[in-house]
Amino acid sequence: MCGIAGIVGGRVSRATIENMVAVQSHRGPDASSAYINTERGVALGHCRLSVLDLSDSSNQPMWSQDGRFVIVFNGEIYNYLELKEELSDYCFQSAGDTEVILAAYHAWGRECLKRFIGIFAFAIWDSVSGELFCARDHLGVKPFYYHNSNTTFVFASEIKALLNYGVQSKVNDRILWSYLCEGVYDHSRETFFDGIHALEPGSWILVKAGNLVQEQRYWSLPAIVEQTEGQLLGEEEAGHKLRELLHDAVRLQIRSDVPLGIHLTGGLDSSALLWCVRQHIDDS
Repeated sequence: MCGIAGIVGGRVSRATIENMVAVQSHRGPDASSAYINTERGVALGHCRLSVLDLSDSSNQPMWSQDGRFVIVFNGEIYNYLELKEELSDYCFQSAGDTEVILAAYHAWGRECLKRFIGIFAFAIWDSVSGELFCARDHLGVKPFYYHNSNTTFVFASEIKALLNYGVQSKVNDRILWSYLCEGVYDHSRETFFDGIHALEPGSWILVKAGNLVQEQRYWSLPAIVEQTEGQLLGEEEAGHKLRELLHDAVRLQIRSDVPLGIHLTGGLDSSALLWCVRQHIDDS
């Protein structure tokens, strides 16, 4: 995992964004840097855990080849090699997946989200339009927290980075009550902190002039389930389909430039994954 942080429209200084990144340094000990534009009131920070392309070429914040877009990204795009082939017109300077997100956004705009297979939370600053585009993966595996006032938008991978910036630490009574009485949490955009929200899974937001101006869901599990209602498979066909999906998922997710491990519980799920991983490693 990596740590991301950013400010749009507020007080911007190198010390401020570096402090926000520093309190998340356990998320990414391999590299740390920041992008700052005091005239536009924008700062983006990142601490990196290197998994793909261990060279400095994949450090972040990362600029697009034309210098228009700047990205900070936490996660992994599993199908980045396949997307890279589709984006062959783009002059890639790195071998990782971060630059593939930049190239995809440059080519397809917000529609790029529908092409990503992975777990991710990222923010892309458009230096021409003055907009910040933020997105979170389909099921919300990677965290993205933010605070929005009328003039300032601030975000991070962890809430304590927002508190470090100066966002008020105030209890959200509604969520606290829901958790204590019903044992439910992470079911909405609200958090335990009043005024601090989570970008919902499968959603993106657009920020301009320090204010959140648009929010939209690009993927919904209930909608997918509704689309497949009535499409019943026989037992044998369902088994073949499950095996096909499992192999494809493992094939994509074992891509790494560092050693990989697997957590074993002795159950059917982890044992099946280990069996599948061994098959792909033996084949390679």
